[in-house]
Amino acid sequence: MWRDTWQEYFIGDILQPLMSGLQTKYSDRTLSEKWAWLQRYIPKVFEKESLTPAINHGDLCLANFGQTEKGPVVFDPSVLYGHCQFDLILSYLEEAFDEQFFQEYHKIIPKSSRCNDFLLVYEFFYHAVMWYHIDDVKYQCSTHSSADRVKDMLQKQYITT
Repeated sequence: MWRDTWQEYFIGDILQPLMSGLQTKYSDRTLSEKWAWLQRYIPKVFEKESLTPAINHGDLCLANFGQTEKGPVVFDPSVLYGHCQFDLILSYLEEAFDEQFFQEYHKIIPKSSRCNDFLLVYEFFYHAVMWYHIDDVKYQCSTHSSADRVKDMLQKQYITT
C-alpha cells in the first residue's frame, strides 16, 4: 500500500505488523500497552521534519562491508526505500564502525537535528525485530527497555502538558 510519508509507512507497515506479530507470538500485555501509547506519540518525532526517502542497505554492519583495491564494497543488502538514518541503527548498536565512518557518512548525508530521537525510535524497532526472530529473554528485556526510553524521550521533548 502506498504511504505519503516515511512515518506512515514506518509506523503503519513496519512497526504495527511487528507489534501484532509479537503479541500473537508472546501475548505480552505490557508491551501491547506500551505500543498503544507509543503508536500515538511516535509521529511527533517526525513532525516538521523534511525526510527525503533514500535507498537503504537495510543491514549495514561490518559483516556486510568490505574493501577492494578500488575502494569500499557493501553486500548482502536487504534493500529498503526509507529514511536514511534508519539504515544506521544496526551500525550504531553493533558498534561496527568507528566514529570516522559516521563523520564521513554525515558529510554526505547531513545529520538531522533529531538524529538521536530517530535513532531511539529505530532502536526500538531493532530490539523488537530481534525478539520476534529469537525467543530469548534478553531480547524481550531490551525491547521493553527500548520502548521505555522512547516513551521518556517523547514525554520530555514532544508532549506538552
